[in-house]
Amino acid sequence: MTTSSVAGQADAVSGFTVARGAGEIAGKRVIRPELSLCRYHRRMLRWRVGAVAAVVAGITVLLLEPAVGPAAGADGIGGLDPVLAGAYTLAEQQAHAEGVPLWINSGYRTPAEQEQLWEDGIATYGSPGAARRWVLPPEESTHVQGRAVDVAPQEGANWLEANGNRWGLCRTYENEWWHFEVATAPGAPCPAMLPDAGDR
Repeated sequence: MTTSSVAGQADAVSGFTVARGAGEIAGKRVIRPELSLCRYHRRMLRWRVGAVAAVVAGITVLLLEPAVGPAAGADGIGGLDPVLAGAYTLAEQQAHAEGVPLWINSGYRTPAEQEQLWEDGIATYGSPGAARRWVLPPEESTHVQGRAVDVAPQEGANWLEANGNRWGLCRTYENEWWHFEVATAPGAPCPAMLPDAGDR
């Protein structure tokens, strides 16, 4: 198989947004070719969110197929990177199955929304340097890139910190118990947290 027709714009597939730089293989959308998944996680993604992992030229890729039914994805995943959307959906479903409350408070943000948060942060903390501990400008924000979620309540965030690496989800900042990103391969340990967003 060969990769063709690289997508320059994001579009909706299976209720998820295909990230820029995605391509097509045999008519299916390809996302995040650098992600490596074991057979268990490939099966889980196909069963839960309609994604199929395949190996093409020695690189594991995810292929999205149409999702079935309205419960294919968690609330709040619109605009997120498809890998994050799928990983978070699986984690939230497991948390709920274990009786743990968990939801997305903030996921994808437009550049304008992030700019307003940045300006509010500067006003609140007194300087750009101080604000960077808590909020980043749009051009640096992983929320604008669709690669971060802020979750609630703290009980759910604690559960996600303890279990999220099963799906590659990791808490990334020591000062933000609510902020998670895909930061490891599913099942691998999470990397050390950064002190705050300003250390990115």
